[in-house]
Parts: sequence; C-alpha cells; structure tokens
Amino acid sequence: MQKKNLCAIVSIFALSSFCPPVFAESVADYRQAAEQGDASAQIYLGKSYFIGNGVAKDEAEAVRWFRKAAEQGNGLAQYALGMCYLEGNGVARDEAEAVRWFRKAVDQGLAEAQQALGNCYLRGKGGLAPNKMEAVKWYRRAAEDGLAQAQLSLGLCCINGIGIAKDETEAVKWFRKSAEQGNADAQYSLGRCYFYGNGVAEDRTEAVKWYRKAAVQGYAKAIDFLKNNIETKKNDANSYRQAAEQGDASAQYYLGLCYTDGRGVARDETKAVRWYSKAAEQGNALAQFSLGERYLKGRGVARDEAEAVKWFRKAADQGQTDAQFSLGECYLKGIGVAQDRGEAVKWFRKAAELGDANAQCALGMCYAAGGDVAKDEAEAVRWYRKAAEQELADAQYLLGECYLKGRGVARDEAEAVKWFRKAAAQGLADAQHFLGVCYTDGLGVAKDEAEAIRWYRKAAEQGQTQAQYSLGVCYLNGFGVAKDEAEAVRWYRKAAEKGLADAQYLLGACYLKGFGIVKDEAEAVRWCRKAADQGQTDAQCLLANIYLNGSGVAKDEAEAVRWYRKAAENGDKRAQCALGTCYAAGHGVAKDQVEGMKWLRKAEAQGLADAQYLLGVCYLNGFGVAKDEAEAVRWYRKAAENGFAEAQLSLGKCYAEGIGVAKDKEEAAKWLGKAKESYDKATPQ
Repeated sequence: MQKKNLCAIVSIFALSSFCPPVFAESVADYRQAAEQGDASAQIYLGKSYFIGNGVAKDEAEAVRWFRKAAEQGNGLAQYALGMCYLEGNGVARDEAEAVRWFRKAVDQGLAEAQQALGNCYLRGKGGLAPNKMEAVKWYRRAAEDGLAQAQLSLGLCCINGIGIAKDETEAVKWFRKSAEQGNADAQYSLGRCYFYGNGVAEDRTEAVKWYRKAAVQGYAKAIDFLKNNIETKKNDANSYRQAAEQGDASAQYYLGLCYTDGRGVARDETKAVRWYSKAAEQGNALAQFSLGERYLKGRGVARDEAEAVKWFRKAADQGQTDAQFSLGECYLKGIGVAQDRGEAVKWFRKAAELGDANAQCALGMCYAAGGDVAKDEAEAVRWYRKAAEQELADAQYLLGECYLKGRGVARDEAEAVKWFRKAAAQGLADAQHFLGVCYTDGLGVAKDEAEAIRWYRKAAEQGQTQAQYSLGVCYLNGFGVAKDEAEAVRWYRKAAEKGLADAQYLLGACYLKGFGIVKDEAEAVRWCRKAADQGQTDAQCLLANIYLNGSGVAKDEAEAVRWYRKAAENGDKRAQCALGTCYAAGHGVAKDQVEGMKWLRKAEAQGLADAQYLLGVCYLNGFGVAKDEAEAVRWYRKAAENGFAEAQLSLGKCYAEGIGVAKDKEEAAKWLGKAKESYDKATPQ
C-alpha cells in the first residue's frame, strides 16, 4: 500500500475537475488567483509544484500552497497536506499531523481521506492504536462513495477476515467494483478469485480475462501468473494464436511471450519478435516494451539501439513503467540516444512516482550523485527507502550504506545491518560483503568472526571481489577460521586477477615472503607493480624496497626513489620518511639534506616515530638544519614515548652523557632499560 501513497495525490488531481474555468491555463494566472486567496487555485498551484508541472518541482512550496487551501477548509487540500505529512514530502514526516488533516477532510466526506484514515487505523499510525474494525469502517465509507482503492481495501479485508468476518463472496463484490474502475490490484485479485473459486464459481476463462486486464497495465504479478499458471499448455498457445491471427493485440503479445519462454511452443525469439511487433504497432504498451528489449539485446532481431529507444518511448508515453525506466537508462548511458542525464532523471521520476522500484532506486542514485539534479542525500534516502520497502535488494543495500555512513540520514549501524541483512538474504553479494564487515568490526552487531566469514564466503563465491580479498585476509591471519596461507593466496589471486589493487599487493607480498606459495621474487614484482600502477601506496613502498635491495630485480636506487616519491605524494608517511632518508643520504637522488628534512617533517606530522627519531638525528648532527642538541633530545623523546627502540637508546645516551639535557643517571637507566625491553620484544625467542 505504501508505494501508492506518493502517486495518490497526483492521481486525485488528475481525476478532479476543481480548476475554475475563469482562469487562463498558465501557472502565472493561477498564482495570481492563489495569492488573492482562491482555494482551488492554491490547490492547483500546490499540485504544479508537487509534480513539477510548469514550475520547478518543489515539494516544500507545494506544501505551502496546500496548507493555505487547507486552512480555508478545502477538503482536497486537507487530504493532500495529510499525505505530505504522512510521507515526509516537503515537510518533516509527522504521522499524528497527517491524521489530524485526514480527519478534517473526512469531516467533509472526502473518500480519499476516509481511505487514508482507514490505513492509519490498520497500521496503528499517527498515534492511533491499531484497530482493524475501525479501519474497515472507514474503508467501507469510502468504498460506498465509489473510491476504487477503498473498494479494493475492503475486498482484501473481507477475503482475509481482517476486522470483519471472512466473506469471500463479499470480497468478490468489492473487487469487481474496483476492477471495473480499472484498478489493476483489484483486477488481479478478482482474477485469483475466479481462478481458485474463492467466493465465485471457478472460471478459468473469466480469471484470464481479469489477469489480462491487470497485465496490460503492467501489473507484474498478473503477468507472472499468466506466464506461470495459464500459458503452460499447448492449447493455450493455440488459443492465443487464433485470436492473434484475427488481430487481437493482447493475444499477439501473449503469443509472443509463449515463443519467448517456450510455453506450449518451441522457444523461438524470431517468432516472438514477429508477434510483439504486430501488437506493438497496434499500440500495446507491454509489446512495445518487449520489442524494445529485443532490439536492445539483439534477441530475435538485429541489435538496434535507436530502434529500442523508439519502442521504449512509445510504451513510456503510455505510462508503462518498465519502459520509462529503460528509457531513463538509455539516456543515462547514451544508448541509442545522446547521453542526457537530465532526461534520464525525468523518466526515472515518472516511473518512480508510479511505484516502479528500479526507477525509485535509480532516482535515488541520481540524487546521491548530483549533477543534473541538485545533490540531495536525504532525497536519495527517501527514494531508496521506497524501493527497499518493495524488497528491491539493490535499494536495501544502498539504504544500508546510507545508515552506516550517515549519508542523508542519522548514522545508525543497527539499521544499516537490518537493511544489509534483507539484501543479503536475497543473495546480493555486495550486501553479503558489507554484512561480513559489520560482523568483523562490530558495527550494529556483536563482533563475530565466524559469522563474518560465513557472509564473506557467500559473497566471495559469487565473485564479489572485495569479499574475496577479505576472505584472504581472514585466512592469512586466522580470523574466524583456521590460519591457512595457501587458502589466503587462493582468494587473493581471485581478487587480484579482477584488478583489486589491495589483493594484488598482498599476493605480491606472499610471493616475496613465500607465504602459502613457493617464493618467487619476479612474480612478487609483477603483482606489486600492478597494484602500484593503480596508486596502491603499500605496493609502491614495497616495490621501492625491492628496487632498493635488488630483490627479484636489478638494484636501482633511482627507481626506488621514484616509487617512494609516488607513495609519499599520495600521503604515505612511511614513504615520506624513506624519501627523506634517501635525500639525506643521497641514495638514488642528489644529496639534499634540506629536502630530506622536508619529507621527514611531513612523515612526523602524521605521527611516524621513525621520522621523529631521524629528525632528532638531523638536529644532533646538523644535517639540513642548524645543529641543536636540545631540539634533538625533544625529537628523541617524542619517538621514544611512541615506543621506538633506537630513540629510547639515543635518549638514554643523551641523559648519560649530558647531550642537550642535564646528566641524569636515573633517567638514562630508565630509557636504556626501555630500549632493551623494546629490542627483546622485537627479537624472536
């Protein structure tokens, strides 16, 4: 039900004839009347801002005009304002305020508000205690006033015994009333009643009739049911053929489906295209979409992206949401049409507002990225949520990411885990990997390395590159699994071969050290270079070390300096320290102690104890800086307090000999003792 709320306001305006004929058909004229207090014009202006008709879409401005009309007692505006509060469109979400406005509209007999109030009672929203009987009361009032959505809701209550005694015959009555008004949900429900004989004599022909009506509107459940339960026998295909050959567009479309799926006939995409084409040329939107898909993918016809776009557009113009989404994708990627992100957003929005989950997710991604729409992470979250609540796994994953990182919504690790778990349960590898990360780091759940491994493995076995790398790390270190260097190498290799720089680096390191694989310095260099070329600073540092020491390559200090510089310029503190040392000593570069000091300071600024110690050495000896023993002691102390053994030893000697500090035997003994402890810890027993 929730997925219909956003379009409910729009559909009411489309069906209502409230606009007074005395106004011109321009937003400007309606604005003039609205500013003079005309409630009908205020509603029209609110609607224009809500859907972006003649003005830039602005839900907050829409709410402002709805409120003006609502405060004048206009029932339609009161209902529209209530829906905005219920959904958080243009105003902070406030269910209690929504209910308040629904009641005002109900007092004027507005059926749509009666339906909305029934929904609130059914779900216990807006401070109302859940009350199914009260929900049925309001559904009945709206249904008796002829509201198709309320007739459907009442029928569902009757058939399921919600708030009323179960009565399938009564359910059929209300489904029929709604279905005859064109409600696709009701058409599908009525078809099910005929198919299974619920509340009416079983009649497969009548069932198919209603399923087809719903399917023509793009109702996915009806389409799937027809494909999986009706069109499974050869005589069904034959019955479609007879009608198709007589020019029935729906039958032509379904016969195309039979050829696509091989139901009752041999699978034949060429014949499917033939029948889709016949139906499409008669204006059947589902056939137009299906024909567009065939041209896009080259199935049963030569691939022709421009022709695909043509047919998607025809179906999209009829409101077929799959086609609207596909047309948006074509504009987004420049498939068969010049790339135009603004046009893509337009089509995604059309489908999204009609409840298409894929389009809602795509629209959310557009808001998250910004560009042709203003970047708006909160709006991205709103659309992700709509798609996620329709069980779209990609949207559930993206919503989880937003909660994990606090993008567009308050950071909430437990909520992130909830959405990752939903997407992971549907088999989405990215979500499975992130769920593993949450269990590894204790984000929103208690740390559990074994559970982390379980999710990493699920994702890794689907080929999720980051999960393959994570699983390798776990095997190398024995996190949540028995340590197994060979198994670590196996997973690193899978990720490395897909180009993941971190995995390439660690695979190279394993070859260099002989962890889990026969030591091979040349292979180590090959993998490290792949990672280094992608800017992976650990690999750049390791490759520099390899060239400096001549491990698997000819010793080349200049090449070592080149790689240290790349990593240093990327902010790696170890590389900055190493580059500073090379300048100070003249290894692979002209000796320049001042330049050496510059790089050591960059590393020290990041807290690297090695650099702090070397700064002390420079001040003690006057390398690249004026000699200053007291300053040397200061830097030795920083490094020593960070546990750096050489600095502890040097500081101890300074105290013992009175270099840069007053002699102090006790202080000397203390730091020399710390140095010994540090060396002992570092020495294998």
